[in-house]
Amino acid sequence: ISFGFRREIPTQPSNLFMNPIVSSETRASLLVRMRDHQDLAWRDFFMLYTPVVCGYCLRRGLQPSDAEDVTQEVFIEVARCISNFEYQSNRGRFRDWLATITWRRLARFWQSQKKAQDSIGDQDFQVQSDPEWLDEFQAVITQQALENIQSGFAQSTWQLFLANWQEGLPAAEVAQRFGVPIEMVYNAKSRALKQLEAEVLRLSDDCAWRFC
Repeated sequence: ISFGFRREIPTQPSNLFMNPIVSSETRASLLVRMRDHQDLAWRDFFMLYTPVVCGYCLRRGLQPSDAEDVTQEVFIEVARCISNFEYQSNRGRFRDWLATITWRRLARFWQSQKKAQDSIGDQDFQVQSDPEWLDEFQAVITQQALENIQSGFAQSTWQLFLANWQEGLPAAEVAQRFGVPIEMVYNAKSRALKQLEAEVLRLSDDCAWRFC
């Protein structure tokens, strides 16, 4: 199995994970469809989360082939547990659960290779709060969200948004570059960010959960 992927990290993704503007029921839909054995849901899950898990393994020092093996083991465990998924309010976040499985599989790999690191035995270590995990998760999810919403905007509007938000150019400079009123730049950014935030939350399944 090949887990190759490309990385394009937006410049300002982190705040997109802060504002829950989509209902929990909508955000949980991918997990529910996976639980119900829908093949397209599993395909979407693999395409979305493989770069997150594999990328984190690479950051933790694994060789590409080893990172692919650990990623496959993570998804096997997800498949085993997903049948017991139920939506419950105030129970946790999917990305934290996935992080815990990933770290557990990494620990087993290091132990099997006799390369255990000090942190493996540290019960206080929380991979879900590891900046490297959050970086991987946010970068991949935000990039996919950008690709998903782009078709809903005119090319001119999208260019204004990318120049102002992703490239970080001042609105006045963007307006001058494209020869438009500065209000158009502000409007393009506002509209695109609203949809981007919604899509990030839909993709991230940052919802309450109960697994095995």
